[in-house]
Amino acid sequence: MEKLLKLIKIKTVLLIILIGIGLLLRFFWLSSVPAAMNRDEPAIGYNAFSILKTGRDEWGIRWPLSFKSFGDYKSPLYIYLTAIPVYLFGLNEFSTRFLGALAGFLIIGITYLLTKKILGETGFSGAVLTVFLITVSSWAIFYSRFSFEANVALLFNIIAIYLFTQNNFQKLNWFISLIIGLSVLTYSSSLIIWPIFLTFWFIYFISKTFREKKFLLLVKNLLYIVLIVLVIFKQGILSGQKSRVTIFNNTQLRLDYNELRTRKAEENIWVAKLFYNQYLYFGKILLNNYFKIFSWNFFFGGGGQHPWHKIPGIPHLYPIYIILIPIGLYRFFILLKINKNSKIFLSLFFLILPIASAMTIDNPHATRLLSLFFAFTFLAGLGLGWLYNKKRLIAIIFCLLIVFNFLRFTKAYFFDYKNQLPKDLLPGVKSVIAVVEKEKNKADKVIFDNNADGAYIYLLFYTGYPPGDFQSNVKRYLPDAGRLEWVEKIDKYFFVNNSLPNNAFKEIYVSKGKQNLGGREISQIRDYNNSDKVYYTILANY
Repeated sequence: MEKLLKLIKIKTVLLIILIGIGLLLRFFWLSSVPAAMNRDEPAIGYNAFSILKTGRDEWGIRWPLSFKSFGDYKSPLYIYLTAIPVYLFGLNEFSTRFLGALAGFLIIGITYLLTKKILGETGFSGAVLTVFLITVSSWAIFYSRFSFEANVALLFNIIAIYLFTQNNFQKLNWFISLIIGLSVLTYSSSLIIWPIFLTFWFIYFISKTFREKKFLLLVKNLLYIVLIVLVIFKQGILSGQKSRVTIFNNTQLRLDYNELRTRKAEENIWVAKLFYNQYLYFGKILLNNYFKIFSWNFFFGGGGQHPWHKIPGIPHLYPIYIILIPIGLYRFFILLKINKNSKIFLSLFFLILPIASAMTIDNPHATRLLSLFFAFTFLAGLGLGWLYNKKRLIAIIFCLLIVFNFLRFTKAYFFDYKNQLPKDLLPGVKSVIAVVEKEKNKADKVIFDNNADGAYIYLLFYTGYPPGDFQSNVKRYLPDAGRLEWVEKIDKYFFVNNSLPNNAFKEIYVSKGKQNLGGREISQIRDYNNSDKVYYTILANY
């Protein structure tokens, strides 16, 4: 007995240490790592700032339920919650990233509770090892240090699943409904995941209720479903602009389908209706996209195409997980004696997770698959816990390999990444704005070359430009081909493409890379580690 208590005490200390490491990894150097912000981050921060100051977003809309931003219609909850750290710490990188880091830290705790619930009273070791994986996984740290709404939605998703496991998926109560609603209001993928899941769950619940004749409970749960559906429906309408990235609204895919359907209809109209209708056509694309996600390269190799979502040379999941995940699956389905409902609905939720990405033209998309990363890491944790109980030496070796991968990631992210920043993150733009702010009073105009890179939002963010003045004075371009809307002019700041000097005015020009438009060079913003790499050239004609 004394030996058992000593072992429990050691594991408890280890759990506390892991929680401390998790806190450090998510908050240490948060303002400077990563060294540049993707354009959604200053948009989130500035809109939160605008709400604080004026009760309106950057478009002047009062208390919106969907933030138009660049025309991409951001979900509201993340921005409203970000207003709290912006109020406490001011408008800066730390306050804008605070909510994502906090969510990443809280995910560690809820992971422990979920794993402990599934494994039962004897699952303390497995829960600690799963927490270990979540604490040091590259995807979990990466997504906790950018302002990604998906990380907060992931926290809500895990909480909702944990609460469901508390009643073995037998009922939907007001608190679970609230958490699901918060997830839907945080990130668009939840608009896909939860309606599908709840549809299957409610079909099961209706059949069970009629068998047991618990009609009052049926009415109560139906009310919760209706409330969630209303939130989903309302948010779906407000975020309808996001449909442009789905396969169903892609212009080229629509043209290809219409051409194929016309050709087949000319051959045989009934064959065309039966086998070449839009449901089968787009269903096939959706199914192909679904299985495309499960590739070695995406999870354990290059990590997809989007430069915001990865670090060069670092996979989303550590390669050692490819061994642990099958062991975790075997343990979950064969060895664990858990409630049948929990096993069925946890499996169903896992299978639904890829659909939000599979529906889009840029599939596989890491941010839309964040819950899937968690699911795989969770299964790897179950596998590592089983090895610890059965083959402790092998489990220790696996832990050492994971620590090696973690240290490699830490070096790449905290030290090397600042020298490998993708151009989409506009590295150097903060320094540009600092220089321009010192020089602006000498000029009639400040011209940023390239209107569609979101430079205006960095200007608003880093200068704390008064939201009321911006709302009153901004001039915007018409929507572009992707239906995004960019700023043309704010006060003396202009955002244009291929601007040419105009000597009728005193002008400052901000151009990407090395440029020589004539006139006086004010500054070049360079990569401090590679002086030959010029991010921006700042010139003046006076």
